[in-house]
Amino acid sequence: MSREQRFRSIFEAVSDGLVVHDAETGRVVEANPAAGAMHGYAREEFVGLCLTALVHPDSQSLFREYVQVVQSGGALQPLMVHVRRDGSPFYVEWRGTAFTYQGRPCLLSVVRDVSERVQSERMLQERVETRTREQRTLLEISQTLASALELQPALILDQLRVIVEYTHATLFALEDSALVALAVRGPQQLEQAAPFRVRLGGPETLAALFNGHRPIRIVDVRGADAAAQFLRSLLQDQAAVLLEGVQSWMWVPLAVKAASSAVWASPMRSGTTLRLIMQTWP
Repeated sequence: MSREQRFRSIFEAVSDGLVVHDAETGRVVEANPAAGAMHGYAREEFVGLCLTALVHPDSQSLFREYVQVVQSGGALQPLMVHVRRDGSPFYVEWRGTAFTYQGRPCLLSVVRDVSERVQSERMLQERVETRTREQRTLLEISQTLASALELQPALILDQLRVIVEYTHATLFALEDSALVALAVRGPQQLEQAAPFRVRLGGPETLAALFNGHRPIRIVDVRGADAAAQFLRSLLQDQAAVLLEGVQSWMWVPLAVKAASSAVWASPMRSGTTLRLIMQTWP
C-alpha cells in the first residue's frame, strides 16, 4: 500500500468529519464519509457543496470569523449550528488549520457533532436553575409561614405555583374538628365557594388525614385505592366542589406558629397545623 493510500484509509476511517474547503470560494474540495453522513449526504454529494449552505443563519458570522482566524494562523474552536439535508439543526465544534491543497489556499477542519453534549449541558443547567428557583421559593414560603406578624395564605399559594404548576390549590387550617379553607386558587366556581369547612369524623379520621405528617399522593381521585376512597368520603356537601374536574391530588401537612388573633375572625391556637392541597387536571 502506498503512502497516499495509507493516508486515504486513515482519512476515511476517522469518525469525526474531516473537511477540506477552498478558503476563497468556501466550497468543499475533499471530505471523509463521516462529514457527509453527519449532514445527511453521501461523500460524493457532499464534495462540491458550499459550506455556508450547511451553516445555520445564526452561525454564519461565527463561521466567517473562524475562517479568518484560521487563515491568519490563529486558533479558534467555535460551537456552531449546522443544518442537515432534511433541514434539522444540530450542534458542531470546529477546529482546523490552513494549508495549500492542489495549489489553492484551503482549510482542513475537523467537525464534531456535539449535539448530545450540548443537550446534556443545557438540561443540567435547566435543572440547576429550576432547583435554585425552587429553593428560593421554598425560602420565601418558609419566611411567610414563620412570620410572627401575619400569615398570608394567598401569598403562600401564589409562591407555590413557581414550584408546582397546579390547577387547584387550597390552604386549610385545623380548627377543632374541621378544616377551614383560608385561601383557594383554581376555577372561578371553586373560589366563589370559599370559605368552606370540611368536617372531620373523629380521631381516626384526623390520624388518617395527617398521615404521620407525611404527604398523601393520590394518582386518581376516583380510583379504588384506600386513599382515594378516604378522600371522597371526606369531601362531602359543600367541599365536594374540590373534586370537580380533578384527576390527581396531594395533601401536604404544614405546622406554623400562632397567628395574631386580630388577623382572623377565629383566632388560631399555638401550633396550629395547616393542610395544603394541590390538585391537577387529567
